[in-house]
Amino acid sequence: MSLARPNWFSMMIDTAVGEPPDLGGVPDNWRARLEEFVRQLAEVWRQHPWIPAVTVGSRVMGPREAGWIESAVAALAETGLTGDERLAAVFLLFGHVPQHAVDGHRRNPALVRGQRAGPSRSAAMPSFSPSSARR
Repeated sequence: MSLARPNWFSMMIDTAVGEPPDLGGVPDNWRARLEEFVRQLAEVWRQHPWIPAVTVGSRVMGPREAGWIESAVAALAETGLTGDERLAAVFLLFGHVPQHAVDGHRRNPALVRGQRAGPSRSAAMPSFSPSSARR
């Protein structure tokens, strides 16, 4: 039996990303939860640098990969953003993390180790507030 290429990639991606992060236990606020999400995502993508290249375009998404998106969207629940705005913010994160995950961790190793990166917090998480996202 031969697997179609898109399904094969979906299974590879879903296996590599592992279970979605449970951010419910992260204290503080939405920002702390997203920082933890980005740290975990960066670590997965650092371990599997091929993932960003195969996760572009129209394709079937597996349940674990979809769970990662749901986890990040849920972390933004208290922001006051609409569902569409939260989803857009999550996809923005997914667009920025590969650069930091694959080679950016050398510039900001604290991101991968799970430490805060000092006053600027993290290169992957620039200053942002829900009110600044509104038009």
